[in-house]
Amino acid sequence: MRWLIFTLLAAVLGVAGCQRERLTQSAVDLVRAGAPEACSHADVQSALGARLPGDVGVEEIIFSGFDHERLRVRCEALTSGRPVSFEVAQNLARPGRVTVILSAPAEPEALAAAAAAVPSRPSASPPPAAAARGYTYDVPETYPAAFTLWRRQVRGLPLEDRPWARTLQGTAVPVRKAYMAGADYLLGGVCEPHNCGGNEAILMISPDQTRVLGIIRLTGPDRRVVDHLVGSPSALEARCLAFYLENGSDAQRCP
Repeated sequence: MRWLIFTLLAAVLGVAGCQRERLTQSAVDLVRAGAPEACSHADVQSALGARLPGDVGVEEIIFSGFDHERLRVRCEALTSGRPVSFEVAQNLARPGRVTVILSAPAEPEALAAAAAAVPSRPSASPPPAAAARGYTYDVPETYPAAFTLWRRQVRGLPLEDRPWARTLQGTAVPVRKAYMAGADYLLGGVCEPHNCGGNEAILMISPDQTRVLGIIRLTGPDRRVVDHLVGSPSALEARCLAFYLENGSDAQRCP
């Protein structure tokens, strides 16, 4: 009987220890593991609150799935009586942090813009510049014209076994605004999953999506590194592309 009591006590303590370990895991660790607890982690709740209008309160958060390909945890939240869907991903630009991507309803900025929009007469002025949004692997959906141009420009490069460079579906950073050679661009970056060192690419998209420049760095079996320029950049633009690839993780302007 005493042996049975000790066995049961050890099992209970083991379960409690596992639960404590799960509770002390970071939000990034939980996201990587696809754990349901990622949705309710304090860091995730804080990131979600920053995405919502100030008068919206979060009443309940539940786990709804895990995207193994993109390493995103999908969650559902009840906010002030209304459901909101969102995804949680590792913030590659800020190690140790997570990013919350709202999918329903739209981001607060988009909601505010829609509410402020009023009908107007047709104008000959150019369309507004695209805003930086999403991650680089979202470019096919968020900037379809630019992605079509990217695919056309990389067609002749030796990328037969590098699908991540053609499709931009790899380990990626958020798209952000950047400045190059006297003009504004949207800058994104992607690398080969689990093999980023020496196998990476950046692309810079003009706000109207009519020009896409980039540089793809590939490492061969002989460890030789080769850079491939995309979009026929000028010498100054090529220098800026190299800067952003090598040193510009947080930079918004090349020197």
